[in-house]
Amino acid sequence: MPTHIIPQFLRIWRVPQKIFVLTEAALGIQLTAPCRTLGLRTHNNALAPDQGTCRIDLSFRRVYNSIRMRYVQVQEIRCKRLLHRTGASFAEYTINPYIGCTFGCSYCYVPVLRAKRGQDGADCWGSWVQVKVNAPDVVRREMLSVPRDADLLLGSATDAWQPLEERYRVTRGVLYELSFYPNRLTILTRSPLLLRDIDLLQRFKQVTVHLSLPTVDEQARRVFEPYAPTVAGRLELTRRLLRAGVHVTWAWCAFLPGVENTAEQVRHYVRTAAEVGVREIWMGRLHYWKALEARYRLLWRRYRERTGQAPHPLRREEAEQLARQECERVGIFLHIS
Repeated sequence: MPTHIIPQFLRIWRVPQKIFVLTEAALGIQLTAPCRTLGLRTHNNALAPDQGTCRIDLSFRRVYNSIRMRYVQVQEIRCKRLLHRTGASFAEYTINPYIGCTFGCSYCYVPVLRAKRGQDGADCWGSWVQVKVNAPDVVRREMLSVPRDADLLLGSATDAWQPLEERYRVTRGVLYELSFYPNRLTILTRSPLLLRDIDLLQRFKQVTVHLSLPTVDEQARRVFEPYAPTVAGRLELTRRLLRAGVHVTWAWCAFLPGVENTAEQVRHYVRTAAEVGVREIWMGRLHYWKALEARYRLLWRRYRERTGQAPHPLRREEAEQLARQECERVGIFLHIS
């Protein structure tokens, strides 16, 4: 099978309906001229004519990039629907431009739900992604029938700004279509690639970026979400969004037992949030413990081998109470779910 070598770190080869990619878990999937011979879409094809071009400061990649690499199976698909009704109190419709997520965090609830529903791919979550290449066209049609007061959630079952988005730009296309409507939009992500789309975020009257940051301990991040953006990258994303006037909240989810439940870690998290300017935190417990327990304990032991035993671990109620006290002290509003 022919192999096309792409400069630096990327190799791609073509098989029917699928593309296999070796890529960094980082911003940079930069497909150059050889890739176009494989039938891949170019950047220009993914943008509406008046969306314009956008650039991101290359120096920022140094704090974003993860050193971990792995194979990712990518499949381009066409969807019939993109907006899905939800029974959640915070949104009436969810939007997911991708199926699957290359970040593949160890505590993610999506593969657990896929396994419960009998869907494929739960056991290798993080190693495959399906790209809804026609997502902007579909959302343009569907938004015509959505009530203008309906709340929207972008990224409930995937990270819409995962590394592949820099290449496909389907999320940017979706965001562009949504920017013409007054609906309140909540974005759930952990990716600094969102900085690319600040120009579109500023078009919205009501938009909140719910930044997933379960820990500000880089050692813990490397163990529990090794393919996700670094803590430093997410802190810089927070600063730049706030400077641009975008409302940002932190999702302290999942609250990692055995990692975050110490007085030192709780105080460090709240202090870091206050330093970057965050004024609202959502604290959530680790769900689906029975399904995640075996793998979590293995990762927890690996984390403790690196950092030593936790000093005076707190019970859940004690950790939540301390978090309330620390947040009140620095003027942060804390939600606990």
